[in-house]
Parts: sequence; structure tokens; C-alpha cells
Amino acid sequence: MIPKNIFLFFDTGYESLHPKLKENVEFIKNQNPTYTVKLYDNKLFEDYLITKGSKYLSYFNSLNKEIGQLLADYFRLVILYFEGGVYMDIKSRPAKPLDDFIQQEDKLWLFWGDEKHYILGSHIETTPIVVEVLNPLIKEHLDNIHYKIDNYDEYSKTLKRISYVRLNLFDFAGPRALAKVLNLNKDIWENNSSYHLLNHSYLKDKFIFSIVGGDYRKYRKLYGKPTGKCGFKNKHLVMLI
Repeated sequence: MIPKNIFLFFDTGYESLHPKLKENVEFIKNQNPTYTVKLYDNKLFEDYLITKGSKYLSYFNSLNKEIGQLLADYFRLVILYFEGGVYMDIKSRPAKPLDDFIQQEDKLWLFWGDEKHYILGSHIETTPIVVEVLNPLIKEHLDNIHYKIDNYDEYSKTLKRISYVRLNLFDFAGPRALAKVLNLNKDIWENNSSYHLLNHSYLKDKFIFSIVGGDYRKYRKLYGKPTGKCGFKNKHLVMLI
């Protein structure tokens, strides 16, 4: 069962959102009245993590706070694992009310990146994610991230270009990392009608991936900060001590 939660994240909070993103939050609320929509920022998430034990807060605090996408990657996994529901990036929205297609017996909805990624199994979109509470695939993905943080000195040596933040985000906690978990656990989701892993072509019928399309220059204008390709002073994902 998918709990009726919709989770959003913006590290500096609602008041710092661009007006278009504030409009998007209100649209999601009005479109889905049976769901509880919750927008977290760093402080609210830290308060939440305290209730789950010092381990999770410590991992979150070890991440580079300059990289909002990285913080969102960690947020979505922790909040969905413990609470279940729907996660969307702040730039995303459902194309139709969630009650129109999410069923009582569902456990997971995910979408492959595009036709090539669907064939190769190499990239899963991390917005949206629709999932039950305590899902084992989300738990394994989260455990893998914790391992990378614990061993970041060694892990960082495997990165081809520390300066290419977006690619490293994909491998560390994003679409490529999630795809690896799915490929290693096909016994859980293949031929299971409560798991929906769909070709990207099905995404647009159910979710709008971005209200401004795929132009990263527009993302940067909306977010008011770098978006993963440039502009970060510290390119490491984990703050080395």
C-alpha cells in the first residue's frame, strides 16, 4: 500500500522558492486533496532525522551542503523508506490526480530514463518515486550510500572527474545508483504486479518531469543556485575530514 503522502524538498525552505515553484507546490496540493503534501528544508529534515537516531543525521551532515541535489537524493530515500508515499522534485508535478492511477495494492512506481536506458537498465528517474513503507529496494539503495560515505576516501578515487558533479551525483545516489540496485534484485520486482517499473514513454501520461522542460539554464534561474554542472566551490560530495 502507498501511504497518501507527497514529499518535496528544497534545502533553504519554502520562503526562498521562486514564485513559479511556490505555484507548483500549491498546484500539487489542490490537485491531490486526499494526500498530505509536505515540503522539507534542511532544518526540518534534520529535526526529522533526530527522531530516527544519530546515524542518519550524521550521514546527512557529512554531505556537501552546497549541492542541493545531493541533499534531496538522501532526503527522498530516508523519508520514503520510513514514511512511504510519493517523492517529486520541486520542479515536478503529477499530470493527473494520483488517485487516478495509484492503486491500493501497489508497492512501487519507477520510470526508466528513456528508451536506451530502459533497454540497458542503466538509469532510473529519481523523480517521481512512489513507494510503500520499508521497501527493501529503497533500503538497499540507502545502505549503499551509507557505505560510500563511510568509505569516501577510497570511493572518491574511482570518480573519473571530481569536477563533473552531475555525473558523480548520478553514480553516488542518483539514477545510475538506483538502477544498479534494481538490476541486482530482479527477483523482487520482475513478474510482480504490485511493482511498476515502466518505460519513460509512460511517464508523461502520469507525471510532468519538469514544469520548465529540460533546460538547465532555466533550472538554475528557478533554483537560484548551481544545478550540478558547474559553479560549486567544493566538488566533493562528502566533506572530507
